[in-house]
Amino acid sequence: MHYSKQIYTVYLQPDNLEELKQRLSHDNRDKDGKRYKAGIQEMHNLLANKYDKKIDLKLINKKNCIQQTAHIIYTSFIKTVGNIKK
Repeated sequence: MHYSKQIYTVYLQPDNLEELKQRLSHDNRDKDGKRYKAGIQEMHNLLANKYDKKIDLKLINKKNCIQQTAHIIYTSFIKTVGNIKK
């Protein structure tokens, strides 16, 4: 775990860039397109492994799978906590 074992970091990425664009435009969070452009850059950085030292778990945030996603995060976190030496 990173950050002196105080924070468990999870990166939830959309299925694809079109899904990202749709999610941002659905509720007008990205009227000027800046968040979408930043999201593209962030996903490129993620695929280039630039965040590997900062992220404990990477997941694709699939539409309509919130319970499955939450379970994966919880299970992964519990496994990590079990590996921490006191």
